Amino acid sequence: MRAELLDSNTLRNLAEARDFKEFLEILSKTPYGEELANAEIDVLELEQILNKKFLERLNKIIISSPKEISEFIKDYYIMGLEIKNLKRILRGKFSGMPSEWIARSLIPMRPYLSVNFEELLETKTLEEFVEALKETAYATLSESLRICVEHEVLWPMETRLNGLHVDRIEVSLMNLSPEDRVIVKRVLQTRMDIENLLAADKWGKEFGRQTPPRGYFYRIYGVPLEVLESLIKTGDLEEIIKSLGTPYYQILKPLLEDDVALVRRYLQRYIYEVLRKSKTRSDFAFPAIFFLLTSFENEIENLASIAWGKEQGVPPKKILKYILLPS
Repeated sequence: MRAELLDSNTLRNLAEARDFKEFLEILSKTPYGEELANAEIDVLELEQILNKKFLERLNKIIISSPKEISEFIKDYYIMGLEIKNLKRILRGKFSGMPSEWIARSLIPMRPYLSVNFEELLETKTLEEFVEALKETAYATLSESLRICVEHEVLWPMETRLNGLHVDRIEVSLMNLSPEDRVIVKRVLQTRMDIENLLAADKWGKEFGRQTPPRGYFYRIYGVPLEVLESLIKTGDLEEIIKSLGTPYYQILKPLLEDDVALVRRYLQRYIYEVLRKSKTRSDFAFPAIFFLLTSFENEIENLASIAWGKEQGVPPKKILKYILLPS
C-alpha cells in the first residue's frame, strides 16, 4: 500500500495546476484515477471520493492486523472521522447553513459509536444537538453546553470532542506494547497541549483576559493548567511558548501572527516526523502501520486543501505553504 502514496513532486504539480480542472486531470493519472474515471465532480464530491478511499485503506489494514492494533486503528482514525462529521454538523448549524449543504460535506461512513447523523442534521439548536447524543459516547458534551450558550461560541464543545477522542484512544492503546504506547502518548500529548494552548489564546483574546469557566479545559496533558491560565490572564504568548521550549515554540510560532492554520500544519509535520523516525522495525509492526495510515490521512487532507485552493484561485505558493510534503 505504501507504493500508492503520492510523492512530493506529484503534490507540487497538483498545487501548481492552473485550475481545478487541470488539478483533476493530474490527479486522474495517480492511484486515485480509477475513482475519478469519467467523473464530472465538484470539490465536495472530490472530498467524498478521497474519504471513501481512505476508509477503504483503513478497513484493509484493520482486517489484516492483530486485534490490539485493529482496535487502536478504529478508535484513532474511524472515531476521528466521526468527530470530524460531528464538528461539521455543529459548525454548519451554528452558522445557519441548510441541512442539505451540511449533509453534502459529511464523510461517507457508517456511524462508529451509535451516532445518528440524520437525527443530528434535523436538530435546530445546540441543546437539541447535545440531547441527540445523550445515549452515545459523546454524552458529556452537555458539560460544555453552558459555556457555548452563555458566550455564544462553539469551540469549547469542539475542544471537548478532542478530549473525548483522546480518552477513547488511551483505553485502546493499553493493549499495545510498552514501546508502542510511548509513541502514541507522545503524539497525543503534543496534540492536546497544542489544542489547549490554542484554546487558551483564543479565550484570552475573545473575552478580555477573564478566567474561563470551570471545565473549559477538559483534558490537561503536559502543559499545566497554571500555564494555560497565565496565557489567558497575561496574553504574553511569545514569552510563554518560548518558556515551553521544543517542540511547542516551533509549532506555535505562527500564532504570533494569528496564523492558526499554519500552527496546525506545523503540528502535522511534527507528528509525521515523530512517526517516521519511530518506523524502525518490520513493515508489519505497529510503528510502520501507524506511520503509513498517518501518511494516507495527511495525503487526503493535502489533496482536499489543494482542491479548495484551486477552486478559490489561491496562488500555488500559498497552497504549498499550508500542505505537508512527504519526506
